[in-house]
Amino acid sequence: MSSIVVGGYASITVGQLANVCAARKEGLISFLALRIWLAAHEQRAKRCTAKGRVVYTVKELAQLTQMSESSAARALGQLHTNKLISWSVGEIKFPQDVGENARGLVRACSTSANRPVPIPRFILRTLYRHKRPSEVVVAIAHLVRCLFKKGQQICSGGLVKASWIAIHFGVGERSVHSARKWLLDKGLFRREEVRQFVLNRWGAKFLVNLAGTPKAAKGAGGQGPKRSESAPPNKTKIFNKISTYINHKPVLRSARAGVCTEKPSIRNILPEDLRKMPRLAELYRQAIAARWLSPGEANLKNFVCAALRANRVSSSPVRVFVGIVKKKLWHHVTQEQENRALQVLKRFRNRNPEAFGVEAKSDRAEGSDHPLRHLVSLTASATSHAAFSPSSSANGL
Repeated sequence: MSSIVVGGYASITVGQLANVCAARKEGLISFLALRIWLAAHEQRAKRCTAKGRVVYTVKELAQLTQMSESSAARALGQLHTNKLISWSVGEIKFPQDVGENARGLVRACSTSANRPVPIPRFILRTLYRHKRPSEVVVAIAHLVRCLFKKGQQICSGGLVKASWIAIHFGVGERSVHSARKWLLDKGLFRREEVRQFVLNRWGAKFLVNLAGTPKAAKGAGGQGPKRSESAPPNKTKIFNKISTYINHKPVLRSARAGVCTEKPSIRNILPEDLRKMPRLAELYRQAIAARWLSPGEANLKNFVCAALRANRVSSSPVRVFVGIVKKKLWHHVTQEQENRALQVLKRFRNRNPEAFGVEAKSDRAEGSDHPLRHLVSLTASATSHAAFSPSSSANGL
């Protein structure tokens, strides 16, 4: 599909997008800095036909992103530190060189780092004003795979797999599906039906809207369509029968109920291992070594969510847990369980930053907008160890 973009576009290379997404994934910049980076492209595009001297101000950036000038200035400082932008009153430049931490992401995109991605300006405005980090990152991933420039024409359309985004952009797979629903509801993207073989192998096909800001369909009472908070769980498999598909030896329980003194082993997982975060951290390291999972923030979060989901069943929690992890059945985790698990993980990592093998850097005195605030740290006191339980009991569930 080729067309002219209504309202113009900002041309950003794959390498530049990979640089900022990799920096965000590693926690080098905050989400506010990512929004400022996108707004700076809009700031420069607004003056692309200006004659004579142009002037850029931090106040304008703050107005575009709807944040305070101090936050905008702090975010610009993070971008300068990580060499993602060269911003001054008279000029804005974006480095073309691909950083070392972004080279893997460029290779995963299977394209040239210098390929331009013509992002429509109305989509750019939607992204830098949006307040949900995962949805902005997922939108960028779709734009990289679905937008191409051939001469003066803009080609829209590409195949994108949710699991590919989750692995390479550090976003949970459930968050990818939720973000896709937001993009479709906003009218920024349109989904096109493809064969089941293509869907399984390369993912769903999406077309980018190039015709300007769409008007949402109005429902009864003049209200727009209601957006659900998360993607619904996949009901193609009956969760209660999951243990029939798992080849896992019987669980040997400890002699004393509620007490586990031995080091946890992935070959003999105990129910208590799924309730205590230090023991779960050891299981995660062993699961990576056994190649149940590939290392990454998205898989770590899914691993913890699977443990919480297993603790909520009445029988065979270990079998349920192993089934979810080995078969990647993350869609069986509800949104409430995911939110609860991520809260526990954050508290746990804040106190023990090396528990899952990821070092959290100490925050500088930059306030709540400091980028390192988004590095979810790792492991806790007796209260956090039992935090999978809604109660405050120190013994867990």
